[in-house]
Amino acid sequence: MMLFLFVLPSFRVEFCAVGDVLLDRGIRPLIKKHGVDYPFSRVSDVISRNDLAFCNLECPICTGGVPLNKKYCFHADTSFIFGLKNAGFNVISVANNHTMDRGREGFVETVRLLKKHGFYPVGEGENQKEARKPVIVECNGLRFAFFAYVNMLLEGVTYLDDRPSPAMGNLEEMEKEIRKIRDEVDFIVVSFHWGIEYQDFPTINQIEYAHRAIDAGADLVLGHHPHVLQGIEYYRERPIVYSLGNFVFDQRKLVQRQSMIFGCVFKKGKIDSVYFIPVILKGFRPEVAKGKEREEIVKRMEKICKGFNVRFLKEKERVRVVDTTGKNSFITPICRLRYKKGEIIALRKRIIVKDTSSRVIDSFLLDTLEVKDCCGLADSHGVRLYGILGKENESRGERIVIFPVYEGKVYGPLLDVHRLNPWKITIAEIDGEYPPELCVGVWKMTRYDKRYANRLFVYNIYGDYIYPKWFGSRFHKDFIDFEFSDVNGDGVDELILKEIYGDSIEKEIYKWDTFGFIPFHP
Repeated sequence: MMLFLFVLPSFRVEFCAVGDVLLDRGIRPLIKKHGVDYPFSRVSDVISRNDLAFCNLECPICTGGVPLNKKYCFHADTSFIFGLKNAGFNVISVANNHTMDRGREGFVETVRLLKKHGFYPVGEGENQKEARKPVIVECNGLRFAFFAYVNMLLEGVTYLDDRPSPAMGNLEEMEKEIRKIRDEVDFIVVSFHWGIEYQDFPTINQIEYAHRAIDAGADLVLGHHPHVLQGIEYYRERPIVYSLGNFVFDQRKLVQRQSMIFGCVFKKGKIDSVYFIPVILKGFRPEVAKGKEREEIVKRMEKICKGFNVRFLKEKERVRVVDTTGKNSFITPICRLRYKKGEIIALRKRIIVKDTSSRVIDSFLLDTLEVKDCCGLADSHGVRLYGILGKENESRGERIVIFPVYEGKVYGPLLDVHRLNPWKITIAEIDGEYPPELCVGVWKMTRYDKRYANRLFVYNIYGDYIYPKWFGSRFHKDFIDFEFSDVNGDGVDELILKEIYGDSIEKEIYKWDTFGFIPFHP
């Protein structure tokens, strides 16, 4: 119980991804005989130690729907979903060429069932417009946008843009959606069902889609469908896995049974520790490959990855994937602020100013400290970034900082004199009066509460200055994270806290009431 009092968002997410999961045909009798956990029992300990775990579900899970008139038509019993859940998966792509094998009715039931059991189904919607939108996932203080697309025609299905279906790949629409969400999340992950079956190398179309997704702002691209492994590429310091291969599947050839668990670590402002774990399918189910089987998979990956700017470092269980351009991790912006004359980008160690042509016109390099979190505001008083500065490799910062930008040049930093142990900073409109307020999560004790806990400090903004508006009186419960959102659409942001209730975390909503925050029930 006492441990909860010291919980902070870690801003660190362990992530893994696997390829095609089929829970029918040759897999079905094994599940019926041995139980729903059987297909994953040899790898569930590896999957479940991740915060987010992704797979491509290669069949509908439903009771209804009519089988399509096609050669390979799959579906799984609704009870089989517990095997996925118990294994540790939570992000599921349903954008593939078998997800409609029981028609639209089966597809809709599958999505409904996945959501009911706490999964994030990606690449689905009531129509194509909805299906192409991202699924937002919040984990350990980081915010993700997941996209999934199927890049092929669906056999036996009449394509209707206004009916429920998986998201169909469209370059222009994909780029538009990625750019639209880029500034609202920390990371963007894009999944594609694409390519040619049993081919070791990606097609020109695969490469184009992957590169353009990253050009638009994606941080990681995942592929599946070929039923064999394809290469891993670094493009603009971002990893692309062209095909993750089979994961639970009833194919027998060696290349169809050689697979992987791809993994990485997402942190605030970067991805690092990119790796894969060689996997071999035996009796249609995966296990971590060892000895000669492991070596054969690594050698195959080395062969098919030539020219993709990667090299592999063998570790005890994992194979580290290193960018041969010299970077073992890539930097992604903590904050982007667009304004009339260009864009300001905040990285951990550098503030960059670009003009409207995306040409760098100024930058500011941090020496001993780094930016932990950042937000920005552009108005009649100028353009400013408000951030948290702290020591490297520490989860909290030390002080609030302001970086003013005038005529394309970065000034400052202007440091607050108080050491607040801040860990999150954002701008919100809490009282309906411009300018908005600067809201900061800090780790402090107070005059009346002599223990360290998460507090919320609110500042008024005036040009390059901030001054106190409200200094973190205790809420009813301790909290581990916060965000602001206009819950009722009245133009004023409400405060949403993740509060500790015994052994669980629950969201509570508050609104500003002149002298503080009060509970709000919309």
